Amino acid sequence: MDNSSLIEENEQIIPEETKNLCALVEVLLNKAKGKDLKFSFLKLNEKYFTELNSFFETTSTETLILIPIIANKILDKKNVDASHIMEWLNSGISSAPTIHSVLQSLIRKGLIRRKLTLWRKESNGYQLADSIEKAILSGDKSIVRQNKEKSFEAFLEQYGLLYQEMEDDDIFHEDFKIEVFNLWEENKEISFLKWLSQFKLLIEDKIILATMVHYHLVLNKEDISVDNIIDEFEKKHTAKHKLKASFGEGTNMLLTCNLIKYTNQYFASLDSMALADIVLENISGEQIKKTKQKKLVLKRGTLLMPEQINEEKLYYKAEQEKQISNIENLLQPDKYDSVKKELKENGMNTGFTVILFGAPGTGKTSSVKSIAKSTNRPIYHVETETIRGMYVGESEKNIAEIFTEYQKCRKHVGIDPILLFNEADALLGSRMQAQSGSDRMENTMANILLEKLETFDGIFMATTNLVANLDKAFERRILFKFSLERPTKETQNKIIANAFKNIGQDTIEKISKDFALSGAEINNIKKKFMIAKLTNPDIILNECIYEFCKEEFVMNKPVRAKIGFV
Repeated sequence: MDNSSLIEENEQIIPEETKNLCALVEVLLNKAKGKDLKFSFLKLNEKYFTELNSFFETTSTETLILIPIIANKILDKKNVDASHIMEWLNSGISSAPTIHSVLQSLIRKGLIRRKLTLWRKESNGYQLADSIEKAILSGDKSIVRQNKEKSFEAFLEQYGLLYQEMEDDDIFHEDFKIEVFNLWEENKEISFLKWLSQFKLLIEDKIILATMVHYHLVLNKEDISVDNIIDEFEKKHTAKHKLKASFGEGTNMLLTCNLIKYTNQYFASLDSMALADIVLENISGEQIKKTKQKKLVLKRGTLLMPEQINEEKLYYKAEQEKQISNIENLLQPDKYDSVKKELKENGMNTGFTVILFGAPGTGKTSSVKSIAKSTNRPIYHVETETIRGMYVGESEKNIAEIFTEYQKCRKHVGIDPILLFNEADALLGSRMQAQSGSDRMENTMANILLEKLETFDGIFMATTNLVANLDKAFERRILFKFSLERPTKETQNKIIANAFKNIGQDTIEKISKDFALSGAEINNIKKKFMIAKLTNPDIILNECIYEFCKEEFVMNKPVRAKIGFV
């Protein structure tokens, strides 16, 4: 009998080119199928594990558990959970603790990541790390253990990316702690981290401190909510309560070691904390370049930063001015954060929704910009006419994408921006009985927007000229409703006097007697005069402005019906 006949059934030959890691993976994938996780199997097939163990710097047991994860990532781009690994190995429940322990070890080594799904936030799916897939396909071991730059700036950038993945639910929250621990260990020789090592901080304290440093240096935030940070990374209720209590009792190591402090010495609040001077002094010793944020790419709107908003003098009636002032006060960062916390603790929606309605040119959009400027908040500006798509489902997808982009803007700027819908009646209009595909699309868009506003966490502002068309369901979801009416004669006079510094009082009175102009119309008249003066420097304001007013007034439209305050 030929010696080859003595080869065990399903036996495969190790490839001569041992760098072909995929072939080795395939050998073990077939050989281990249906075999229990036992030392005898690993010992019997040791020759198949040698090359892979060396490549990944793993034990044979770790390599064996890694095999199906590699195969599924390369072949099907799918996640693998522990039950699938047990089924593949034909292992009983007694093997579950071992498999779980090995999976945790592979996570710590950076070879796999636990992935969350959209619907199962506690999913137990594991996926090969992208860099490891590249290493396998290229046969380049150096990719597995890349020598990452060891600098404080690189550490801060890597931590920021890791924290964002955790916020986006792209990494399991418990695994986030493991990866932060690994990142800290890999960079422990950096002088700042070496200095911190004397305090023997717990991993939770390291996360809080690293996040505060990131906020301070990258987002330029000095007054930081530690309460929000804890809510973000600690999902176990008991552990979260215990961690927050350690601050309330003054026993947390960050406090006892004087690494962070309350910003209000008379009122200790987790919502208002900052890095202590000693931390800032040790950070200043690092050679830190100005950290640049990644470019924010937006498809559905534009982000207008506070410094890009031009100062504009606005005039309101006394009641309107009081309402706008109240909103500005409410949206000041300290007040806003405390109100949101109070709402959240009482089980209420934390979103602030506002609609400004009135005739064209009465300053609705300008008022939103003024609020943003005074509260130092960016505006994520959406033009509603850009939302409608040509194809079925496209418009609905665009609306959902707006709220996704809003969250990206929030993370990019480190503060809740204002989500502004101009001419919102196009989306907030009354739903109709569906008689056509177009009707159904309109209703579906409205329903999606209603659903988003029901759970919205942020600041939503909308403007409309046609408030009578507003769907009643939207009215119930709008917290503040402000009417901006055309200016009174007295207000109109103030706007004209502000726009034209050299205008005579008699001219102002004559204009007010014959015309009812909005702020936008007066601005148009000012623009016409400036253009006319460029072509004719000798033109006299008081002689020509009446004719400009007459031209503008021709375009006045009847004002549509309005709703009252609620």
